[in-house]
Order: sequence, then C-alpha cells, then structure tokens
Amino acid sequence: MNAFWSIVKNDFRMVFPKKYIFPLTSMLIGGTIFGVLCSLLNFTQIKPEIHWVYTWILFALPGFTTGIVMAEEREKTLGWWLSLPYPRHWLIAAKCIAMLLRALQIILILFLFTNFILYLFTWIRPEAYENIAWGELFYYQLMIIGERLIYVPLIITLGLLAGLLTFSSMKLLNIPIWIFFGLFVSFIVLRHVSKVSRLDWDIVNIPLIWIGLFSFLISLLFYYWSISILNRKLQI
Repeated sequence: MNAFWSIVKNDFRMVFPKKYIFPLTSMLIGGTIFGVLCSLLNFTQIKPEIHWVYTWILFALPGFTTGIVMAEEREKTLGWWLSLPYPRHWLIAAKCIAMLLRALQIILILFLFTNFILYLFTWIRPEAYENIAWGELFYYQLMIIGERLIYVPLIITLGLLAGLLTFSSMKLLNIPIWIFFGLFVSFIVLRHVSKVSRLDWDIVNIPLIWIGLFSFLISLLFYYWSISILNRKLQI
C-alpha cells in the first residue's frame, strides 16, 4: 500500500503544481472574500445565498481532474505512468483519491475564510442574518458541504474519464460526457433554487438519497470505463 499512496501523493501534487499554488490560493481567498462581501452588502438574507460559495467547486472539479491527465502529457510522463507495474485500477483510484483530497482541502479553505469573513462583517449588515444564531448558520454550511460531497465522486470520475478520452480513439464521446455534466450541475442548482424559493418543481425535488445513489452508480460506471480505456484504447 505504500506504493499506492506514493502514487496518490504524486498525483496530489499534479493537481496544482507548486508554481500555481500561490496565485490559485490568492484567487480562491480573494474570490471568497469578494463573494461573501457582495452577499453581505447586496442581499437582505445571507442564509439562502451562502450556498454559492460552495457550489462553484462543482463547476471547477472536472477541469481540475482532467488537468491531472493532461499534466501527464504536458510533463511527458504519460508513458511512464502507464508503464508503472501496478494494476490499472490503482492508477485510476490514485488520481480519484488525489483529487478528492484536493477538493476537501479547497472546501476547508472556503469554509474557514467564509466564516471568518461572516464573523468580521456581522456588524455591517446584521439584518442579513435573519436573527439566526451563529451555530445555525454554521450547521447550514455543513449541510451544504455534505450535499456537495455527495456529488463530488461523480464529478471527479467524469473529469478523469474526459481526460482519458482525450487520448483515446473515442475522443468524440467527450461531447455527450460534457453535455451530461452541464445537465447534472444545472439540476443541482435548480434543485437548490426550488428548495430555497419553495417552488413546486417535482422534476428536481427528488430525495437526496436517490440522487446520492445515482451519483454513486454513475461514478462506478465512469470509474470502470476509465479503467477500460487505460487497458485497451489509450494512445500514447
């Protein structure tokens, strides 16, 4: 297992190479500060709007995950990666776990800075808190993060599959893959809008457990599809 975690560690570094860490972290922190501050200044209620702080990562994760595969090509290590004497499912799982760990890291940074800024600017727009307790707002964010994490495996495996398809003989399948991604994320956003606005949209008001099951099954499909591509159809 030490060898497996060595691969994970290497892939984890490839998500954001060192030279990109400072600018990306600065953008992340700056964007969080700007977004939360705009919410405090422009919205009368902060609770329904704060979910956007954690929603953007659903749009970014596929690009980050695809970037892990593209980085292998950019660094001229794709052949080396494929020649590693480990099972193909190890190679795919390592990249998925590396991206999951990076996603958790990003979410933690968002969570800490969001709550710091909310606490700092409480006195600017106290009415934005709807007289809710700080603990309630804290718990509300944890619920949002928990729901977003249900979607993360599907989005990570989708991004990895898209990256592998780029180097396979089935490149055109990337088109329906990205269309599916757009529809899925749109569904997530509409589901939240429906819940917050108390709209009776039956098509999106599906119990979270069924969405989680769907996400899990599609994740498995994408995972094994990626292994299949790695085994038979990847072009170096």
